[in-house]
Amino acid sequence: MTGDFFFTTPPAQAPAPSLRVREEIRHERGVLAVTSPVDGVEVFVNGQRVGEARRGRVLVIDHLAAGAYRLSARRAGYRPWEREVQVALNDRVEVVIELER
Repeated sequence: MTGDFFFTTPPAQAPAPSLRVREEIRHERGVLAVTSPVDGVEVFVNGQRVGEARRGRVLVIDHLAAGAYRLSARRAGYRPWEREVQVALNDRVEVVIELER
């Protein structure tokens, strides 16, 4: 008895349908994300105004080199607020500004 033999390779396995695969460009910088429960808070990084924090929103400062930064905030009718924050490469630092009347 003779017969033909067929050899096949198994099909390449694709990622499971529920998985999402993507590539990202790695940024060699850090991110500072600032929130405040009070509207209209002026935000400063190392003495430079970077924007205004508003309730329900996140003020994001990107592309910061790794290191220590002096974060300060002010609004009329509240005490000035100040903290030192440490930003690391490829990291996001979340800061909540809690102003006192």
